[in-house]
Formats: sequence, structure tokens, C-alpha cells
Amino acid sequence: MTMTLEGARSVAAVILEPVPGANGVLVPPPEYWPMVRAACDAEGALLIADEVLTGFGRTGKAFGYQHWSVTPDIITCAKGLTSGYQPLGAVIVHDRVARYFDDHLLACGLTYYAHPTACAAAVETLKLYDDEQLFANAARLGPVLRRELDAVAARLPGRTFVRSLGLLGALEIEAPAAAWTRLGHELAARKLSLHDDARRGTCVVAPPLCITDDELVYGVRGLGDAAVAAFGAGGAAATATTAAGDAP
Repeated sequence: MTMTLEGARSVAAVILEPVPGANGVLVPPPEYWPMVRAACDAEGALLIADEVLTGFGRTGKAFGYQHWSVTPDIITCAKGLTSGYQPLGAVIVHDRVARYFDDHLLACGLTYYAHPTACAAAVETLKLYDDEQLFANAARLGPVLRRELDAVAARLPGRTFVRSLGLLGALEIEAPAAAWTRLGHELAARKLSLHDDARRGTCVVAPPLCITDDELVYGVRGLGDAAVAAFGAGGAAATATTAAGDAP
């Protein structure tokens, strides 16, 4: 992998989500992140991991990038930092970046910078992650989620793709817009809250990290019932993409 669009050493940084979520949980192949890291090193560019979605256990590790043998220069994070109970984001930098600011002032500030209420929520959230072993729970249940999503895909007609890593998964279903509208109604009737996107043809599953085996199976099978009601039943085998660490 090389950076040629802007010319040699013209790229300051590359910003990537370890697993893009809004685009349908696109789990990269194992060689992708090491290739990006090598390209950044060759060009003197920083590698920034956007861990707003994947950080704090969502993929079964503390941060999503840890599934591959790379270390980013900068990590951006939010969401899981307080579990959504308070608005808070953070930027984590590698020593090689931090050392620059030993002799160079970084003059910046925000109105609610380091707000004590938000920071207190973050401290307690991080403690709960550790006390309740929620990252390990996400890693343990990753194969269960994958197995159940594969089972849903096998019930549907046409081509259905399954992607997952930890407790982040997606079904990509080829179906008309009207069927996706029906899916929304069927999910609501079953009191299931999922991110379904007719435009991209994806249904994203991201259950809470504290979920139990029985709750996860119940929820995904409910999704399967809703999907069959919306898209119809079929017996064709699903086409499943490979997700690192989540063998069925």
C-alpha cells in the first residue's frame, strides 16, 4: 500500500475506524491495518484510530485496533467512555506524539473541558468495565452472535451477508425498500431496537456488553422472526464474510 494521490510525504495523517459501523460493520481483512501502518510510517504520516464506536470493549478488546498487530499514534474515543450517561470525548496520544508538546505549547480549550460530572461518569464506567469483566464478556459472546446471525441469514431468501467482530455485527440483505419498511414495523412490534438502513441494505446489531447468553440468543432470534416476516423465508445458504476472531 502506498500513498500516491497527493504526492510523496504530503499526507499529515490517516484517520480510520478499525471497523466502520455506519457503513455496515465492514470488518477489514487481517493484513489491512498492518499495511496502513506501514504506509504511514513510509510517508511520515500519523495513524489515527477513530475508536468512538469500537472503543471500550465493543469488539471484544479494549480498543478495536488491538485485533491487529499495529499501534496508532492517536486514538479518538467517546461513547463507551461514559456509556452514554454523560457527553465526553477524549484523545489518547502515543509517547512519540506527546513528547512534541513538552517544548511546544498546545493552546486550546473548550467551554465544558474536563467537566467534573462527565469525568466522574467516565471514572465509574471504567471501573464497571473492570469489575464486571465486560470486555471479556463481549469477546466470549462474539462467536454466539456470529452463530445466531448466520442462522438468521440461512432463513432468508436471496443473498445475505454476515459480518461481525465481538458484539458488533451486521446483516446485509438484498431486498426492496418496501421490505425494509416492513422490517422496521416488525422490529417495533417485538420491541427490538436495531439500526436498520434500507439505503445500504444493512441491519446492525450492537447489544449492551452486559448482555447474557440467553438474552443475546433471544434477541437475535427475534430479529430472525422479524426479518422472515419482512423479507420472506428462504432456504438458500447465506454468504458470510470472514470476521477475525469470531469463528462460528
